[in-house]
Amino acid sequence: MIFKNTFMEEKKAIHDNLVDVSNDIEKEVVILLSDMVGYSRRASLMVPAEIKIFMLEYHLNLKTIVHEVCGTDQQIEPSAGDGAVAVFERKDGEKRSRVCDLALNVALEMVYAMEKGVIARTRIGLFSGNIIEAVLDRKTMRFGAGFSVASRLEELCEYFGISILMGREVAKQQITHTDYITRIGKITPKNFAHPIHIFSVYRPGIHGCPVDIKKSTLLHFIEVKNMAVELFCGNELKGILPDFSLAKKKLLQAQALFVDMAGKNDIPTERLLEYIDKNSCPGKYFNKVGMKIWDSATKQEI
Repeated sequence: MIFKNTFMEEKKAIHDNLVDVSNDIEKEVVILLSDMVGYSRRASLMVPAEIKIFMLEYHLNLKTIVHEVCGTDQQIEPSAGDGAVAVFERKDGEKRSRVCDLALNVALEMVYAMEKGVIARTRIGLFSGNIIEAVLDRKTMRFGAGFSVASRLEELCEYFGISILMGREVAKQQITHTDYITRIGKITPKNFAHPIHIFSVYRPGIHGCPVDIKKSTLLHFIEVKNMAVELFCGNELKGILPDFSLAKKKLLQAQALFVDMAGKNDIPTERLLEYIDKNSCPGKYFNKVGMKIWDSATKQEI
C-alpha cells in the first residue's frame, strides 16, 4: 500500500504541474530530427569542458542555419546531447507544401554546412504528421507518432549511406526541389505496423553528386533510379507489382550512370542490389511490408 500511495501522490503532482496548452487540438507539422555521426567516439577523446564547447558551437550553428532559412521565430532544440529537433508548424491558411519545402530547405542547408566543415556530419529524418502539445514544469512537450518515424528515418540514413531521408508526404509536397526528389525504397522498420515509403534529394554537392554536375546528367540518373525503385517496390495505384528482375536491370543502369558522373557507387542503389542478390524474388508479404533490413554486425532486424 505504501507503494500505491506514493504512486498516487506522484501522479497527482504530475497533474498539478501539467498545463494543457492545446485542449487536444492537433497541429499539422513537419518534424526534423537530426543526430550527429560519431558523437560517442568524439566525446571519448575530450574532457567535459571540451565537449561543452564543441556541442554548444554545434547547436549554435544549427540554430543559425534554421534562423537564416526560416527567421528567428522557428526554433531547433537540442535533444539527448548530440541530437536536435525542429517542428515546422503549418499555420492557418498556409499550404502544406510550403512547410514541407521549408523543412527540406533547412535539412539541405545543414548538409551543405557539413560539406563545408561548419558542422559535424549529421543524419536527418523528416516526417509529416499531427501532434498535440502540453506544458510540464514550464517545458513544452509534444506528442505524436511522427517523432518515432522521423527518428527511424534518421537512423536509416546510416544504412543507406546518405544524410537525408524523408517520408512520402514531405517528398510529394515539395516545391523548390521537385525535380531532385529521389526514391530510396519501402520499409517496415522493426516494431512498426505499417511500411514507410522513403525518399531523399540528390543535388549538386551532396550525396556524392559533384558540385559541377550538369543538371541534365543528374536528372537523367534520378529518372532512371526512380523507375528502378518503383519496379523494386511496386506501385499499387499504377498496378505495378514488385519485379526484382526488371528492377535489377534498371538499378544497374542507374548505378552505371552514377559511377560515370561521380566516380563511385551510389550506396542506396547498392543496398537494393544487395537485397535482390539475397532475395531473388519478392517474398510473400513484400508487397505489403517492403524490405526487411538486418544489421550485418548483430544479425538482427533494424
